[in-house]
Amino acid sequence: MQRWYIMKSEVAEMQRIKKGAKMINTELLKQEMQEKDCNINRLAELSKVDKSVLSRIINGKSKTCTVETAQNIANALDLSNKKRVSIFFA
Repeated sequence: MQRWYIMKSEVAEMQRIKKGAKMINTELLKQEMQEKDCNINRLAELSKVDKSVLSRIINGKSKTCTVETAQNIANALDLSNKKRVSIFFA
């Protein structure tokens, strides 16, 4: 699986986002999971992120996550850089 990392242009985009507005777009994350036919159990396995952490993120109980968690999820779902920013820096 090809690994993607956040590029400088995405970092600049993230820095333009107002403080406090950085929330996870759970609907877009769910959509990507559905398109990739990936449930929470499979995503936990692929991303090495605990199932309970993923559940809190997907169900909107956790509005933020670490950069490492975001990267692990994005890599597991093979998301483009644009989609990474759209999901994790909404």
